[in-house]
Amino acid sequence: MFKRYKKIFVIVGFVLSVIVMFFLTIIIPVILNKIYDIPGDFLYVKYNRDNILGYYGSVLTFIGTLSLGIITVYQNYRAQKKTDEVNALVIELQKKSMAMAEQQYKREEQNERIYIPKFELINTWNNGNYMNMHAKLKNISTNPTSVIKSVSFEVYNESKYLTESNTVKCKKNFLLSGDETEVSFNNAAIYEKTTDSNGVEILSTLKNINFVWKFQCDDVTGKTHYYKATILGDSNDGIWNVEKAG
Repeated sequence: MFKRYKKIFVIVGFVLSVIVMFFLTIIIPVILNKIYDIPGDFLYVKYNRDNILGYYGSVLTFIGTLSLGIITVYQNYRAQKKTDEVNALVIELQKKSMAMAEQQYKREEQNERIYIPKFELINTWNNGNYMNMHAKLKNISTNPTSVIKSVSFEVYNESKYLTESNTVKCKKNFLLSGDETEVSFNNAAIYEKTTDSNGVEILSTLKNINFVWKFQCDDVTGKTHYYKATILGDSNDGIWNVEKAG
């Protein structure tokens, strides 16, 4: 119903505008022109018809210019108001999207805290000079983990690269909560050769050795997690520092 009344108002406004324009541009100039044909001195003026009609034309021009200015200002006002409304709507949508994203992130973070595997890695033995190191990997989380695979194993002397092993093996690649498995790194011996004063060759164990083992596994939802385990060669307790890397 409102649309129908709006259409009627537009039609009535258009008709009235045409009538007013016709009156201003046709009727009034004719009336002004006919004033000079009225007999008597009552309407006598010092201006001729051209001056009066020219002045009236200037007035019409001023009215037209003023009307266009008012229409332009009004349209700019409506455009700015519409822009403000759109911006306010965009901001509101952004706030809602951010709130939804925060809730989703909290849910994912909560799920990750629940399902993310946690491990303990402790050295067990080696063949001397850290050769063929073995360690015990234990699942200390409350959920099982599977597809345990080595990514890389590297050894550094401070920042200097020493060696690596591409044959790291886990005896089991599936661990229930509290289960453990043996990890064999199958690495070469790590030492340095020196000679004494008599020229006899001496093999000595290096200091400040850093072992870095990177591995991956899947949680109960099938999501893959990556870990980085590090330990210093002269560590007394043989406990690796295991951190989630991705």
